Amino acid sequence: MKWLRKLMLAAVLGLAVVSPLAIAPQAQANPGHGHVRYYYVYYRTCVHDSWHYYWAFSDYHMAQRYAQYIQSKGYEVYIY
Repeated sequence: MKWLRKLMLAAVLGLAVVSPLAIAPQAQANPGHGHVRYYYVYYRTCVHDSWHYYWAFSDYHMAQRYAQYIQSKGYEVYIY
């Protein structure tokens, strides 16, 4: 019966040591969480004009869609 207590104690201590390693830290579990990348769209009428701010988008495809729309109106477009 004494060996059973020692075996149970060893198992509990072993799990107590190994279990924190199985849980990933919060920063590692969700990489990039909370960080948003913005794409800024600028336009100008000609090479002699300065760049004018149009809008900031968090989705690159949406920024491209609006840039194509502005280009269709005859403006030069820059996405930063």
